[in-house]
This record gives sequence, C-alpha cells and structure tokens, in this order.
Amino acid sequence: MEKKKQRGSLIVTVAQRVKNYTFLDYIAGGCQINLNIAVDFTGSNGTPSNPSSLHFIHDNKMNEYQKAILAVGEIALNYDSDQLVPLF
Repeated sequence: MEKKKQRGSLIVTVAQRVKNYTFLDYIAGGCQINLNIAVDFTGSNGTPSNPSSLHFIHDNKMNEYQKAILAVGEIALNYDSDQLVPLF
C-alpha cells in the first residue's frame, strides 16, 4: 500500500456549537402562538361558481383552500393560546 502524502494542514482557532431550536422548544419556553387565516380572493383564482376555480364550493367535498386550512388548522390550533382564529 502506498503511503499518503501530506497535502497541508487545517488549524481551527474558534469553534462554536449552535443549537437549532425546534417548534416545541419555543412552545415549552412559553412562546404564545395565534393562528390567523387569510384567503386570497383575487380574480385570477377564478369565481366560486366555476368548477375549475380554487374557490369553487362543492356540494359534498372541500375545495383546495378548505383542505389547506383544515390540514394546517388541525395542528396549529392545538398550540393557539386563545383558541380563536380570525379569518380574513
């Protein structure tokens, strides 16, 4: 086996370990969270009466906005400090 040739050296003069806090670290530390929801009703998203619109209101299923609000809201509301959710 061939001996490896030294190519140089690295001298570390300062090293620091930084903790990356998680969402639960903030909650455990007393951070209060309030869920707020806003829906974009610009015309480019289509009218609610058009079946291809993101705002279309189906008789028996949720539209894309309703699905997103439910998915995020079910989790975030558990951490909401007052359990009130303003919707804009």
